[in-house]
Amino acid sequence: MILKRKLIRQNYGIYIIALWSVILGAQNLTNLLLISLSTQGEPAGGASVSLVLLYQLLSVGFSLSFFIAAVGLWVKANWARVLFLVTVSLFFVVSFIGLLAPQLDTPTTAQKWLLGVRYTLSAALPLVYLNWGPIKDKFNPTFESEINDD
Repeated sequence: MILKRKLIRQNYGIYIIALWSVILGAQNLTNLLLISLSTQGEPAGGASVSLVLLYQLLSVGFSLSFFIAAVGLWVKANWARVLFLVTVSLFFVVSFIGLLAPQLDTPTTAQKWLLGVRYTLSAALPLVYLNWGPIKDKFNPTFESEINDD
């Protein structure tokens, strides 16, 4: 009976966000690989070498951070919740800067709006969910709540 109650109380949203973190990390590495292969080490479209290096470092940094956060979220570690929130917030800012910066394949205004909405939802939903009281408490169990669970 106790096992059944614990399974019912199991929160799968945290695991979904952990998987989302893995997807974001893999996406960053995939984009880095595709751009590296397509440009063969040479900056494309008049981009400076320092800008390309910054992009590569950000991609690797975001990927590692998302992967590490995913592992911690899976075991419900509070440091991982904070790491994911910081990383997804920074990723949102960098994505928006990239959206507003001039690009080789300049998207239409409608495409920019859709990307903006996607970036906003990708950041806002986990931020709200992981800071929601009952979910946040799952990362900070108190002695009293552990006694009441049994």
